[in-house]
Amino acid sequence: MRTTVIASAMLLLACDGGGIAGAGFDRKAVVEEAETYQAFVAPFVRESISPTCDKDIEQHFEQMFRQFRANYPRIEGQAVHIELGNTVAWYRNNLFEVQTDGKSVITEQLPAAFYMHPMSMGIHSVGGREIIMISNVSRATTGLYFVGIYGTDGTPYYKQVLSAADVWDVRVTEEHIEIVGHCDTRQISFEEPNNRLQRAVRDKVMAWTPLLGTASNVPKWKCCSNHLNREGRRDEHYDCWD
Repeated sequence: MRTTVIASAMLLLACDGGGIAGAGFDRKAVVEEAETYQAFVAPFVRESISPTCDKDIEQHFEQMFRQFRANYPRIEGQAVHIELGNTVAWYRNNLFEVQTDGKSVITEQLPAAFYMHPMSMGIHSVGGREIIMISNVSRATTGLYFVGIYGTDGTPYYKQVLSAADVWDVRVTEEHIEIVGHCDTRQISFEEPNNRLQRAVRDKVMAWTPLLGTASNVPKWKCCSNHLNREGRRDEHYDCWD
């Protein structure tokens, strides 16, 4: 982890300005808190990582969410009105908060390492869900990024501290989000609610199958075209949700 962080620091130094703030070092305890942050991935979130060593990838920093429907490059101590009705967001003392009509929707306390830069935020519709995505980078010599994804109702979907080398840009489509790094791309998508129901039905069926005996003519459930059909052939692949 430290090797990656040092390399990331070299990439980020120009962003921090290269002066005392950029070249300084966080206390060991601050760095360790961020590096050991407990990641969270909701059960309906799918994450895959693929190598993408593309030398043409550019780091975008505060413009990470420029492809999102709503892009807020700098969320700081002053409340910023965002596109969700009577809703504001701010980032103060490592606390990111979103309030609607005076009531907290998102309250996220980031590790102490993420004190140097404003929060960046985007709002978009992905996989049929309205999402808020945020990112914040530590000082260059610590070389870490906090990335969070939430539903607009405040439900946490994804929270992770990544190496700065893993977060150069964010791309978004109607189906998924891509966190593009120097040599890896994380693709994040959301399982449809009906697929979750199918998975639950599949698990129930598979749990009961041993009780039905080993007769080859016992009909089984097969997933086909996003719905369940009866299928009696023995050489069929039934576990097609994974």
